[in-house]
Amino acid sequence: MATVIPVVGEAREVSPKKGRVFKLAELRAVVGGDIQAVPAPDGRTLYLNEHGKYQQLPRNTAATTLMRAWLLSDDYIAGDVILCSRKEAP
Repeated sequence: MATVIPVVGEAREVSPKKGRVFKLAELRAVVGGDIQAVPAPDGRTLYLNEHGKYQQLPRNTAATTLMRAWLLSDDYIAGDVILCSRKEAP
């Protein structure tokens, strides 16, 4: 199962609607736009809104903490994200 990490509220587990792999449209619906794939430290892939900062989406504290090792010291993740295993990734 994948995990949606929203800006506000609790993380929640989700599955692809059809089959075992998420469609790009499903990932775009979660992040609210074009997706960017970023490898997470635990081997999964974090999908985020590629233009989240330009769209002034709010800071996602939980996702930023998860990805801290991969980010510059003053960088952050913006908007809702989804964290997928390799088996679920498109």
